Amino acid sequence: MSDTNMDPPMSSQTAAGTPLPHSAQKRKRSPSPQAGPSHTKKARKPHQSPKKPKTPSDWHLTKAEIPKDASTTKLALEVHIRALWHLPHQNAAPPMVTNVDQAHFEQRFSSEKDVVSSVHTSLNTHSGNINDAQSAVNALLSSLQPEGRSAIGNHIRRISSGFLLLMFRTVASFGLVRWAPDILSNDPDSMYNLLHEHIALITFEQVAIAYGYSHIGINLSIIKKFSLLRKLYRNFVFSYMYKIAKLEGKSPGSLSRGRFDIIKAQGFNERTAALAEEAEAHSDDELPDSDLPEQAYNIKLKDGRSAKVTTFFRMSLPKNVPIDWFDPEYWNTLTVKERMDYISDGVQIALPLEEHCKTWAQCDAWKNLPEKEFMHRYGKFVLEKYKLPTKAEMEQLKRWEDGEEEEEVNEGLLNTEELNGSDEELYA
Repeated sequence: MSDTNMDPPMSSQTAAGTPLPHSAQKRKRSPSPQAGPSHTKKARKPHQSPKKPKTPSDWHLTKAEIPKDASTTKLALEVHIRALWHLPHQNAAPPMVTNVDQAHFEQRFSSEKDVVSSVHTSLNTHSGNINDAQSAVNALLSSLQPEGRSAIGNHIRRISSGFLLLMFRTVASFGLVRWAPDILSNDPDSMYNLLHEHIALITFEQVAIAYGYSHIGINLSIIKKFSLLRKLYRNFVFSYMYKIAKLEGKSPGSLSRGRFDIIKAQGFNERTAALAEEAEAHSDDELPDSDLPEQAYNIKLKDGRSAKVTTFFRMSLPKNVPIDWFDPEYWNTLTVKERMDYISDGVQIALPLEEHCKTWAQCDAWKNLPEKEFMHRYGKFVLEKYKLPTKAEMEQLKRWEDGEEEEEVNEGLLNTEELNGSDEELYA
């Protein structure tokens, strides 16, 4: 092999093979003095960015970021979190967390892996010896509003007491007096908050795969997608609930009270005011993440709520609710008993069809009409969209509740046996 094959690359030599002077080589390899500082500054920026304080927008998910097939799973997870948190209705604000609450857990765990392992171990080893868990379940159930008044409460009420015990035993096994993440810290990755996150997600998985949320109709394939569940969890806890906690801390009940006051000030009737007073109708608003010069709110879609109610309340900050709080399709899927519970004190319509609710000028035409005239001119067209229990259905339900129908069923079974016997004789 010739010596030429062992020569250094041509970039450090002249075309004739003569080595460049040492100073020339140095100038060729090094950037200019003027370019150096700017490159250095650019390189430092990524190291400085993590020091910026976190904000709720860091955890917020837009509608486009949530898979369409995950919507019911998202709802079930939020119900699960509210149950753990003892937040049985939309206006319930998270409790404050102190440094004393967190200190023990920051020292107890050295990594997230330790947290996950401990939660799984707790599920496998702790059973009925944690008496406080039953008290927690009882306290949660007793805090629920009467059936039919709160969608959140209705969902929680349908979680089996056995599953609720599993959830609260897991919380108690770690020495936690309550499940209460420190959301105002904006630090989901602290040991204290990671413990709460994994308690929520792991118990949610256990309840979901045992069909504990079948009444919501969740997609079980989503349950194993931990990264998505974590995003949904942090979106709800550290973005949505953070803003509620902040608002509640500044002025307790301000969002609900503000809406109600505006509707009264505009001179609306009691039926419409009932929508504003009902927490389920409006308290899922969010302050925008951006610092806009004008006041604005993000009105989030809500499971079961009519689109026209969202449209109507978008203008406003731009028990028992009237049945048009519900989207007609959602209302028509409710059981006869559920529909009867809502209309036990009478059928009320608060708003006309959506085309009459978009501007204050349109509202002037109907907002103070007597109820009878309102129903004749507007309400009857809304009511056509809602399936009300028939007289026959209500009478049938009453017979079931009185136990009369059970006797008829038993008699029917006896008659069927007699009929079957006759058939056997015919075909013998």
